[in-house]
Amino acid sequence: MTQRQNSMMALRRQALTLGSLVIGLVFSTQVLAGPDRFYPGSAGWSVNAVANGNITNDFTMGADGHTTLNTDVHASDAIAVTAGWRILDRSEQPGADTSYPRTVTFTAATAIKPVGAADVLVLAIAQCPVTSASSTCSTAIAFSAPPIAGPYRIDITPNTGVGGGGPLTAHKLSVNFNVAEAQPVSIDTKLTVAPRCYALNDGDVDLTATLEELVSGMPIANADIDFTLDSVDIGTAATGADGVAKLVYNINGLGVGDYTLYGEFGGNATYNSSNDSNTLGIAYVFLGFGKPIDPGGVSIFGGRVIPIKIRLADANGKPVEDATPMVWLHYYDNDLGLGDRHEQVPSSVSAADTDNIMRYDPIEKQYIYNWNAMDLANGVYAVLVDLGDSPTCRSQDPYAVITVNRRGGGPK
Repeated sequence: MTQRQNSMMALRRQALTLGSLVIGLVFSTQVLAGPDRFYPGSAGWSVNAVANGNITNDFTMGADGHTTLNTDVHASDAIAVTAGWRILDRSEQPGADTSYPRTVTFTAATAIKPVGAADVLVLAIAQCPVTSASSTCSTAIAFSAPPIAGPYRIDITPNTGVGGGGPLTAHKLSVNFNVAEAQPVSIDTKLTVAPRCYALNDGDVDLTATLEELVSGMPIANADIDFTLDSVDIGTAATGADGVAKLVYNINGLGVGDYTLYGEFGGNATYNSSNDSNTLGIAYVFLGFGKPIDPGGVSIFGGRVIPIKIRLADANGKPVEDATPMVWLHYYDNDLGLGDRHEQVPSSVSAADTDNIMRYDPIEKQYIYNWNAMDLANGVYAVLVDLGDSPTCRSQDPYAVITVNRRGGGPK
């Protein structure tokens, strides 16, 4: 082969090599071209209007995204998800016009649910304007956590865009969260039953108990309180906004004395149970000492008999006829007041009297005791009458101050 022929063959080999390179470059440029990709680039959470930073996001440019709430939620919690989106310009050759703007709309699929749970539909209709290849936009959905515990997922899917810009590939955002079982009751409570004192036959009265949170002291409303009186159920009342339960109860038929009033809150889905007890006291209405004792001053007696007279009534002013008041004698000091008990009033001049128990006079509608005081030394004393009603309501029984002043100064 001549030198000219060798040169021509070399030129042909160079041309073939250059042609292959040009074909390869054109093919590579075609691979880069394609539809714009609209994809998730960020996500945030809030639960019951409180932002939650404990999340895990998994985002890749131009691909589906995943976000997970790492903290369990509970049934009916208010959940809000905010997603940020980006666009990747792949629709034209580099530098070509992509014909923005366009608008993208969103929908959200039915959440994946545990076996046996009802569907949870989350509607997220939103629009996201895209004005350039570097645009970002966001959309948000809000819903209540499902009532049944288990794992859930919601898919937020952008629809095909409208307007210019050529084809668009939309990638979804999968939102993962877990609904946990309801937390056990954890708030302790304190119930306080109020003591009550009423007059005999006072009719309808208010019995109250106050329910509050043990630590904070905040009142608890709409809670049922059960009341018993000496272990007998007497009714239920609900607490108001102030935490007070008020039971209207008729005490007619209850005799005088102290009764145990008990209240109980049985607890509910939010609060623990609690209880308390106190005293319901029923007392006579004491209308005072009768003459010759002067209840407002000092009564001086020089004879052997001292008449002691009192009147008792109920709340309506009706005389009480079946009481058993007892007379006692106490020391008395003008400076120190009532002193220790000296003795049971020792005797009566009336054969109708028993020990130191006063008898009822139906004509005068009063109780009377004719005290034989002839063995009592001169001095100042207090005649105290134990009415035998409620010790709680009557912390001090009524008494009258008398002076014994006989001629000679001693017992007669």
